[in-house]
Amino acid sequence: MTIRTTHTYKYQYSLLFGDAGYLWLLLHLFSISKNQYYLQLANVTAKKLIENYDTLEEIDFALGKSGVLLSLIKYYQFTNDNTLKIFIHNSIGEIYHYFLQRDTAKESILDYSFAHGYCGIAYALFAYSKVLEPSMFYNDLHTFHTELKKLLEKVTSNTENLGNLQLSWCKGISGIILYLCMYDCDGNKDIISKYQEFVFNHHLKMMTGYCHGITSLLQTTVYNQNKLLMKKIQQVILACSERDDHGLLMFQGDSGKADLFDFGIGSMGYIGVY
Repeated sequence: MTIRTTHTYKYQYSLLFGDAGYLWLLLHLFSISKNQYYLQLANVTAKKLIENYDTLEEIDFALGKSGVLLSLIKYYQFTNDNTLKIFIHNSIGEIYHYFLQRDTAKESILDYSFAHGYCGIAYALFAYSKVLEPSMFYNDLHTFHTELKKLLEKVTSNTENLGNLQLSWCKGISGIILYLCMYDCDGNKDIISKYQEFVFNHHLKMMTGYCHGITSLLQTTVYNQNKLLMKKIQQVILACSERDDHGLLMFQGDSGKADLFDFGIGSMGYIGVY
């Protein structure tokens, strides 16, 4: 079987920019279509990720090992392959060790972010414990959950220091809200609603894309069915949209029309969430 070939590039195996994200897509397509072709492509992609795993330099969710392991955990649910299970088990320890090294007294909300910080790593650990070893990391994740609540209270008490990144999915509050939604939406319903409103009340500091804007906040409203806020966010995003020369509806990106088909900073992020 052949698979797409490209020149090598930085983060080519990552979840956000590379093969780990491609694997996630293939598994999604297989789950809704039952077309074996997608699973065959997933087999090839997963093998490539495993073979190149040790070349990854980052630990985080978006660019590094946490995101790759998350995709492999999802892949395991389709295969129940024991060799893959052993590989994931042997690999999870590294990100767990990194997770334990955090210093709550020194680190900022950027350090706890989803894309590049501890929330993304915590979610990979949560997925591992949920799929492969029930209750594994339970105490550590419970402690982390307590840290997040304290951090959110601290950060939101001084709004002067809050900029676009501090409010965003990739490095800020929106990403922490998303983690809380996926970790335990029902148990965190009050705190989720509270900080959803907080971020929305500061949306003028943000763009409307996924990574740095309020589209990621829109995604969180799907989890807790906050339909009123969902409608408000959609209205803001549509108000910032425009028609291009071809009549296509374009949503506000981080750097203009070139972002039309980009998920993180362009229109595709909103389309994907919507």
